[in-house]
Amino acid sequence: MVDDKPEFVTHGKVLSVSEYNQHIPIDDLIYSMPCSEAHRQVARDVLKDDLEKHPPSRFDQAGDREMFTVIEHLDRIFPRLAPAVRKDPPARRLTIPTGAVKTED
Repeated sequence: MVDDKPEFVTHGKVLSVSEYNQHIPIDDLIYSMPCSEAHRQVARDVLKDDLEKHPPSRFDQAGDREMFTVIEHLDRIFPRLAPAVRKDPPARRLTIPTGAVKTED
């Protein structure tokens, strides 16, 4: 789970990230999740509900690179899914210092 409020995650591991309130489509990420279609639908429903409760910011956050760190962590956790998740060619990926994102149980 990747969440800006990791204290609310009750099961499994969570990658704690800063609050991010600009909408980005993650349909490809949900499609790539290694779980059943029923669980993917749960993720879609939760994210739709979250988007309705917390409308996106109008501030352009295009310079925010924290999700590149998340992708690096996902590459280590799910290496076989990395090509499906990563959209940027490797030459454009940023090098983020290890430990930039806290991992909590």
